Amino acid sequence: MNRFQRSMSESKSEGESADTPHSTSSVISHSRSAIRTDPLRAVYLGSMGSGYDHMTIIEVAARWKAEGQFPFQIHFAGAGSQLEKLKAEASKQGLLSEVKKASEYSPLSNLQSPIASSARVVFHGYLKKDAINELLIISDVALVTNRPDSLVACPYKAGEYAAAGLPMISCLNGELGQLLKKWDAGSEYKDGDSASLHAAFNNYAKKPERLKQQKHNARALAEALFDRKETYQELSLFISD
Repeated sequence: MNRFQRSMSESKSEGESADTPHSTSSVISHSRSAIRTDPLRAVYLGSMGSGYDHMTIIEVAARWKAEGQFPFQIHFAGAGSQLEKLKAEASKQGLLSEVKKASEYSPLSNLQSPIASSARVVFHGYLKKDAINELLIISDVALVTNRPDSLVACPYKAGEYAAAGLPMISCLNGELGQLLKKWDAGSEYKDGDSASLHAAFNNYAKKPERLKQQKHNARALAEALFDRKETYQELSLFISD
């Protein structure tokens, strides 16, 4: 695709950017077309503060361990006040992979280590633009964990996820929830309800064709609504009228 010309070079420290990222469709297609022998990957980019429903994700990963299955590997990229608490709970549950950072960190290279490849939860910390792009490319679904009472309508990360062709699992509801339903580009779960999040994950794991279709739909959503070249033109017309 050539409509998204900006990369994630303007990503904020919390993992969100002011511009929708460029996703190289041929690279994404190639990376996800091979026969999968590893779990699917779910990614979260951004702040890990109290206004986000992250502990429910850890609870679901612990449930998978108890069930003896491993349909998804969870990837967190970012920082915040709840990060150490999340790490501690993941470690307590035996889910954690310790990430060793190099000067040029690569999520994919890290996952090739035996310890990281078998982990249920991976905390990458703050990532630079190239590593963020790489993490998005190797992921299958994305997480929007803003709580419904956060007063957020549609976070920047939703545009980033959609541009990368990632269906979203969200507890935000509201405007974003309506978009995901209209475009069939994701699923919703109830904030703090591990059973509903567990069901949302398993729905993708058991229905690969639905996941494939929603990846296509997410990209179409980004092209239609999150391309700044288009939206800025519409905004300028609205202001001038």
